[in-house]
Amino acid sequence: MKNTTIILLLFFFFITLINIPSPSSSQSCKPFCGPLPLHFPFGSGPGCGHPSFNPHITCNPSQQSLLFTTFSGTYPITSIDYTNHLLFIQDPSMSTCSTSCSSPGFSLNSNAPFSFSDFSFFALLSCSSSSSIITTTTTLCDNSPICTLLSSCPSLSSSSPSSCCVYTPVTLGPAFQMNLKSMNCNSYTAVYSFNGDETNPVIWKYGIVLKYKFSVDDAYPSSCDSCEQSGGVCGFTITGDSSSSSSSSSSSSSYRFSCNCNGDMNTTTNCHFPSWSHAVIFSSPSSWTGLMCWILSLVWMFIIRFY
Repeated sequence: MKNTTIILLLFFFFITLINIPSPSSSQSCKPFCGPLPLHFPFGSGPGCGHPSFNPHITCNPSQQSLLFTTFSGTYPITSIDYTNHLLFIQDPSMSTCSTSCSSPGFSLNSNAPFSFSDFSFFALLSCSSSSSIITTTTTLCDNSPICTLLSSCPSLSSSSPSSCCVYTPVTLGPAFQMNLKSMNCNSYTAVYSFNGDETNPVIWKYGIVLKYKFSVDDAYPSSCDSCEQSGGVCGFTITGDSSSSSSSSSSSSSYRFSCNCNGDMNTTTNCHFPSWSHAVIFSSPSSWTGLMCWILSLVWMFIIRFY
C-alpha cells in the first residue's frame, strides 16, 4: 500500500509539472506590438492596459501593428512618446508633399481620452471657393505661407486654380470633426515637424500627433510601475456587471488593477510571488489543471491512509 501511494503521488506530481506554465510561457497581455513597446495605459488586447483606452488602441497580431480607431477610420500608430504622452499616427488617405490622395477626413471621438497636440497643424486641400469654412473674413485661402509652400510640391501643384488651401486653426467643432465632404474639400495634410527647414515641405514630417491623458494629474500608477519592473504587464479585470447601464459599467469601481505575468497568471500586485497573500489568480486552463492535480493527489493519499 505504501508503494502504491508513492507511485500515485509521483504520477500526479509529473502531471502537475507538465501542466503548470514555465517562466518562458507567453502572457495574455504582450509587452510589445510588433516593434512598438507597450506600457500603461496601452495594451495588446482585452483586459490589458487601461480600460478607457481599450476601445481605441488595439494590436493586430497578424500584421504586428498597433492601431488607433475613431469613428472616421482605423489608422496605424508609428511611434509613442511615453514621456510626453504623445501618439504619432499615419493616415494612409492623407496627402503629403510626395502623394496626393482623396480623403474623407479625420475626426476624434468626443468621449476618447485624446486631444490634438500643439505639434500638429493641418491644411485642408483643394477646397471649393464655396466651402462652408471659407468666409469673407477668412484670409488664409491660397495666400498663407504654409499653403504657398505646399503648392510647390509636385503632387499638390495640380490643384484646380479655383480651389483653396486652408491652413488651420479653423473652426472645426469641439471634437475636431474634419468631414471633408461636407466642407467641400478634397483632401488634407498634417505636419508635426519642419525637420529643421520651414521652407522645404519635401523634408517635413507628415502625420498626426495626439496627446493622451489617463488621469487627472497623469501620474504613473505605482502599482503599474511595480508590475512592469517585475516583468509583468499592466491590465485590469472587470469586477462589475458589464451588461449594466453605461454609467455604471464605465465607472472606475467596475474595474480592478491586474498584473499579467509569465505563465498567464494575474496578480493584484506584481509578478513576485513569495506567498498566497499576493492573490494569484490562475487565468489559463493549464494552470488550473496543475492545481487540481495537486488537490486530487492529496485527497487520494488521505483515502488510502485512513480507509
